[in-house]
Amino acid sequence: IEAHGTGTAIGDPIELESMAAVFGNRPQNRPLIIGSVKTNLGHLEGAAGIAGLIKTVLALQNNKIPPHLHFQQPNPRFDWSSHIFEVPVHGKNWHPSERERIAGVSSFGFSGTNAHVIVGEIASNFSQQSEHQLYLLPLSARSEKSLKELAKNYQSA
Repeated sequence: IEAHGTGTAIGDPIELESMAAVFGNRPQNRPLIIGSVKTNLGHLEGAAGIAGLIKTVLALQNNKIPPHLHFQQPNPRFDWSSHIFEVPVHGKNWHPSERERIAGVSSFGFSGTNAHVIVGEIASNFSQQSEHQLYLLPLSARSEKSLKELAKNYQSA
C-alpha cells in the first residue's frame, strides 16, 4: 500500500488501523508492505495522490519497491506486533510470481479530497482483442442514494 502517511501522532495510527481492518489477516511470510512518497518528496498537497501513483507504477515496472526514507522508529500509538506489516527501509525486490502483483494508493488531499486507486500488472497472456467495446462511465451525485438511483437508471436504459 502506498499510504498517505500523515507523519502525525494521531493520523498515522488511524490510517494503519484502517489497513489492519482490511488486510490484517495475512500469513506471516506475506507482510503488507507499506510506504509513503512523502518520505521521498515531502507533502505535495494537491499532487500527493499522483506522486504516489507514479511511485507505485514505477515499482511495478522496475520490480523494485523503493525504500521508505527516514523511518527510524514506528509510531508507538499503533500495535505493530499484532499486524503483519513491513516498512521497507531498504529497496526491496518485487518480482513477478505466480500471484498477480497488486498495490493500493491512498491519498487525502489538503483540500479534503480523498482517493484510493488499485494498480495491478497486466497478465502476460493479456490480449487486447475483445468481443465487446468497453467504456468508462463516470457517475457523480450529491448523495449515496442519488448515486444508486443514477446507476440504476443507466443500468435499466
